[in-house]
Order: sequence, then C-alpha cells, then structure tokens
Amino acid sequence: AAGILASLKGTGAIKNLELDVDSDGQVNISLNGSEVPLSFFPVQIIRNTLAGMVSNLKGVSEEMSTLELKISQ
Repeated sequence: AAGILASLKGTGAIKNLELDVDSDGQVNISLNGSEVPLSFFPVQIIRNTLAGMVSNLKGVSEEMSTLELKISQ
C-alpha cells in the first residue's frame, strides 16, 4: 500500500499511514494526518489487492467486515 501511495502526485514522504476498507468497500487513506482523495480506479485496485492478499491467510474468512492497515516510521 505504501508503494501505491508513494506513486500518487503530491503525497510526500510517508511517516504515518492509515488505510481502512469498510464493509461497503469504501477505502479511506490518511497519510501523515491528511486524508488522501481517491477516485474510483485507485479505490478498486487498493480494495481488491488487499482483500486478495488477506483472504489467503489462515483464519480469515472471505466475508471480512473491515480491514485496517497502519504503518508508522
């Protein structure tokens, strides 16, 4: 996820990243305390990539209600 955000224009250095995918499939990203606006296409890519990775982990059902990722440097 950090690599995807680093490629977005104007995001700057990543010191604190919070990414949430809710039960409705909405993706919310906070980068260094500021919300990152996303259009439809990046939302689809981020949601589907993370869901695909996490759903293969033991003990994770395919029906996730939320997914939260936090990175701090």
